[in-house]
Amino acid sequence: MTALSQIVLDNAYARLPDAFYRRVQPTALRNPRLLAFDSGTAALLGIDPLAPGEEGGRALCDLLQGERAWEGVDPIAQVYAGHQFGVYVPRLGDGRALLLGQARVGDRHYDLQLKGAGPTPYSRRGDGRAVLRSTIREYLASVALRGLGIPTTHALCLIGSDHPVYRETPETGALLLRVAESHVRFGTFEYFCHSEQHAHLRTLLEATVERDFPQLADVLARARRDAPAPTEAPLDLREVVPCPELAVAFLREVVRRTGHLVGEWQPVGFCHGVLNTDNCSVLGLTLDYGPYGFLDDFDLDHVCNHSDHRARYTYERQPDVLLWNLGRLAAALVPLVDPGVCETQSREPGGLVHLALERLPEPLLDVLDGYGPALVSRYLRRMSEKLGLIARPSGAQPEDREPVEGDAPDAPLSAGHRLVGDLVVLLDRGKVDHTTFWRRLGAFDLAGWNREGAEIPAPLTTLFPCGGPFRPWLVAYQEEVARRGVDEAERRSRMQAVNPAVVLRNSLA
Repeated sequence: MTALSQIVLDNAYARLPDAFYRRVQPTALRNPRLLAFDSGTAALLGIDPLAPGEEGGRALCDLLQGERAWEGVDPIAQVYAGHQFGVYVPRLGDGRALLLGQARVGDRHYDLQLKGAGPTPYSRRGDGRAVLRSTIREYLASVALRGLGIPTTHALCLIGSDHPVYRETPETGALLLRVAESHVRFGTFEYFCHSEQHAHLRTLLEATVERDFPQLADVLARARRDAPAPTEAPLDLREVVPCPELAVAFLREVVRRTGHLVGEWQPVGFCHGVLNTDNCSVLGLTLDYGPYGFLDDFDLDHVCNHSDHRARYTYERQPDVLLWNLGRLAAALVPLVDPGVCETQSREPGGLVHLALERLPEPLLDVLDGYGPALVSRYLRRMSEKLGLIARPSGAQPEDREPVEGDAPDAPLSAGHRLVGDLVVLLDRGKVDHTTFWRRLGAFDLAGWNREGAEIPAPLTTLFPCGGPFRPWLVAYQEEVARRGVDEAERRSRMQAVNPAVVLRNSLA
C-alpha cells in the first residue's frame, strides 16, 4: 500500500530566488475531516485511494495541515500579476494557496498545491480560506473535465471542517489538494516583466522550460551556451541577456496548447467565467475554477459570472479573450526578445503593459498567428467526432497538429464547411438544450429518415417542433454521413462515446 505521506516531495520552485515566492506554513482548520478522495488523481500519483471515514482520513488531514512530518514538503505562496477583466493588477499571488512541493512519478512530475490553508502575504486583507461550497465545485469540475478528455488541474482530496468562514453569509472552511504539472501562469511572466525584474524574467523562462517543456531542451541548451545569463543576479534587475530563440519557442508552445484548450472547451459548452491572465496556465490546463458553467440552453452570449458586468467572458468570446491574453504574455516576453522595443515602450504611459499587438517584435507577432489554426483544427476535430463523422482515437490525444482542411472520408470537417457553422446558428437561435440535442441527434435513425416527410423525426421533435431551417441542415448532415460511408450503427456508437449523457449543470453545481 502506498500512501500520500510516503511520497517524497521536492519543491524545485522554492529553489528560485526569494522574489518568486514567500514561505508560509498552513494554519489548521477546526475539526478537519476527509469528505472525498479522487481515485483518478490518486492513480496519477501512484498512490492508493482512501475512502472517507477510513482510519487514514485523520492522518491525511494532519499531514496536509503540517501537523505530521512529510519529507520534502516546503510550503510557499507564489507571486504573480495579471490582467483582471482587462485591467492590469501589478501584484496578485497565491492569496489562499500553498505550493507544497512536486511529486515525481516515473518521468513526470506534479505540483501539490493546498487551497484554503490560511492567509499569505498575497491575501490582500483576505482570510486565505476556501469555503466548502466553492471547493466542492472545483473538485467536481476537475473530475468532470478530465472525464471529457479536456486538459485540467486535478483535485486529489476534499477536506471539510467546522471552521467558520465569513463571506456574504457564514460558511464553513475547507481544503482542496490540487494536483497539476505546473501552476505557472501568464501572470507570472507579467509580474517579472512589468515590475522590471527582467533578470528574474529570464530565470523564470529557463526554469519553466527546463521543467515543463522537455521538447525545447536543445533550444534551452543553445541559449545557455551562446548567450548565458549571469550566475548572480545583477544589482539592476532591468539588465538582462536576451534569449530570443528560447522566448519565441516557448511562446509557440503556449500558443498551440492554449488554442487546443479552447478548442476543447467550445464543443462541450464549457464556460470558464474568469479568463484573467492570472488564471491562464502556460501548459494549456484549465486552471482556477470560479464561476464556471456548462451551457444548458445553447446561448452564444451566455455569461456564467454574475460579476462580469460587461460580458467580457461570454461563451462566444472565450477564443478571442485567450488570444488577447496571449498577446499580453507576448508583451511580457519582449525584454528577452528585443530590448530596443522594451526601451522605446518604457517612455510610453504604462510601458509594456499597454503595448499594442502590432508593435510586438515580429517574431512574437508571427507566433501569435499560429493560434487560429491550432484552435480551429482542434475545434473542428471535436465537432466532427460529436457528429459521428470521424472516430475519436482511443488512449493518447490525437496528433497536436491535425490538418484543418481535407476531403478524405476520415478527415475532420474543413474550416470552410458549413455543417458546423450552420448548426451553431440554429442551436443559438432556438436556445436548444445543448446536452440533450447531441444525445438525441445520435439516437434516431438518420439513415432511414425520409427527407420528404412532413415532420422532423423523433426524438428531435421537441427540440425543433416546427422544423423550419433545421430541415435543410439535417438533409446536409445526412448527405455528409452518406458521402463518408459511415453506417448507422457506427455513427450512433461514435456519438454515444463522445457526447455526454450528463454534464455538471448549474442547477446541480
